Amino acid sequence: MSDAGEQAGATPGGAAPEAEEATSPAPVPAEAEPAAERRFLAEGVEWIARVAGESVYGTGAFGLAPLVAIRFSPATTPESMEREALLPRGRFEVLYDEELVELLRSAKRLPAS
Repeated sequence: MSDAGEQAGATPGGAAPEAEEATSPAPVPAEAEPAAERRFLAEGVEWIARVAGESVYGTGAFGLAPLVAIRFSPATTPESMEREALLPRGRFEVLYDEELVELLRSAKRLPAS
């Protein structure tokens, strides 16, 4: 190897270190874990809203829409899920409490189990 190659930072294979780094895959940023549950007040009653499941919707022609199912239960009986609504993924975590109240009002009643 010549002195010029050593001074330029070439590796024994002849490629500069920058060239090797450019071919390695870029690190994938970790997605934020969705909030497991949110508590809020609606008409004097404390409610719990939980992400119950995730899916995608659409034909794929314009891209699929990721959705989450949100289930609501009174805080006094957290095991009884009473209502359900769908939201775009990532929206649940940033809703204001007032928006959760509106979502609860518009949510579909679940059949009694």
